Amino acid sequence: MIFVAGLSKSGKTHTLKAAIDGDTGVQHVIASDLLKSSGMTLHPKDINQIDENQKVLLDRLLCIQAHPNIRIIIDGHFIIENESDVVDVPEWFFDRLRPSSIIVVDDPSEAFILRRRDTRFVSSPDALVELRLRELNRGSHIARRIGVPLARVNSGDTAAMRSAIASVR
Repeated sequence: MIFVAGLSKSGKTHTLKAAIDGDTGVQHVIASDLLKSSGMTLHPKDINQIDENQKVLLDRLLCIQAHPNIRIIIDGHFIIENESDVVDVPEWFFDRLRPSSIIVVDDPSEAFILRRRDTRFVSSPDALVELRLRELNRGSHIARRIGVPLARVNSGDTAAMRSAIASVR
């Protein structure tokens, strides 16, 4: 199981889908889709809702049955932006999930700022630099904590994404 993370609108889903297009050996699981199908909010208002979302998501992810030759790739986040704060996904979530590798998708471009404009997400350049660094640092911390490799991929770099996925056996 590979965990791919990045800020909302960073291009992680787009990059991941392009990298695995036609690859029958991969099952792409989007965390927000599992939450939606479980009746959970994608706009948690407080730490209790964030915690409850992560419990439900973990239960759903641990129930996924994959064929032995299929790699599961989870598309999610290390930090959650809610209405008033930014909250780290709890360490216990990753301790129990135990991904075999972590990939963090980042986008240092102006396009990222534009994609976040007119959304509920922070879009000022200075704030985004801080959030991008926090997501990368959180991914690095979790990878060290659970003892798995970490790769950083720029948004849109499908070759780097394919390489990061292929390096996990």
